[in-house]
Amino acid sequence: MLPTKTKVGVLLGAQTIRNLHNKKQIKFNIKELLEANKSVGTELFFFSKSDVHINRKYILATYYDDVNQNFKKRVTSYPHVLYSRTRAIDHKSHRNFRKHLKHSGVLFLNSKSAFDKWLVHLKLVEEKNSLFISH
Repeated sequence: MLPTKTKVGVLLGAQTIRNLHNKKQIKFNIKELLEANKSVGTELFFFSKSDVHINRKYILATYYDDVNQNFKKRVTSYPHVLYSRTRAIDHKSHRNFRKHLKHSGVLFLNSKSAFDKWLVHLKLVEEKNSLFISH
């Protein structure tokens, strides 16, 4: 059996997916992901929660067709890695969706889309100060 490419699924909002298909202006971060993917060679696709069919364990994925230079849809299995670009994944209503993906072996690139930046700053300052005190 031939090894498969690592599948990276990028979770976006449904409106962003519609914009990709309607050829509206592509957001900078999506362009960056497409460009980065050229160098690493993963199977990169985009989807929203409404594209996921949990009962049948597949996703109606949006991918970029380099030849035709547009976005197309196709059915694919779950990604190996999930990169969430939406806070919706953290919402209580998506708890079962997250559990289902984890149970299916999907790894989360960013475990939580929202975090307290101020708390991170305070922890870094505290760590910096403790380094100076200990010497």
